Amino acid sequence: MVSVSQVANSNQMEKTGFIVTLASIEATCIEVKSMSTDRHTQIKKEMRVNQPSINHQFDPWHLAKTVNKKLSAASKKSGCSYLALWIASIVNYLWWCAESCNKDAEVLQEKWLSVIHHITNKHSWPGNKHFQKCDHQPLSREQQDKNKWLKSGSTAHKALGNIV
Repeated sequence: MVSVSQVANSNQMEKTGFIVTLASIEATCIEVKSMSTDRHTQIKKEMRVNQPSINHQFDPWHLAKTVNKKLSAASKKSGCSYLALWIASIVNYLWWCAESCNKDAEVLQEKWLSVIHHITNKHSWPGNKHFQKCDHQPLSREQQDKNKWLKSGSTAHKALGNIV
C-alpha cells in the first residue's frame, strides 16, 4: 500500500529531477529555448514561474494519451457510444494538428478545436483567423453515409467539446 506522503514525495521527486536536469543542461552552457514535457502540474508551474523565458510546450504523445483515455471514458457514458467509433480518428487528428501547424500555437489551437465541427459532418466554419475549413477534399455521398456523424449538441458531441 502506498501512503499519501510517498505519493507527495513521488510528485516532488519528478519536479526536483526536472529542476536538477535543466540546471545541469544549462551549466554546460547550452541555452534552452524550448522545453517539451508532459502536463505535470508542478513542472507547468515551475516553467511559468521560474523559467518564463523558455518556451514550454506539451509533448503531443502524452496529450494524445490523455485525450484517448478521456474519450474512452466518455464513450462509456449514456448517449455517448458513437464517440467510441471516433476515438482513433480524433487522436490521429490531434497528431495531424501538431504536425501541420508550423509551430504556430494559434493555428494548432484552431485546428484542434475544429474537430468538434468535423465530427458533425460540418467541414467549414466562420470565426477562426487561420483555419476556417477542413483541408481534405469534399466527401462523397458514400463517404458521408458510411460515417456515424455525431449530432451537433448531442450528449456525445457535448462530451467531446468538454474534452477538446
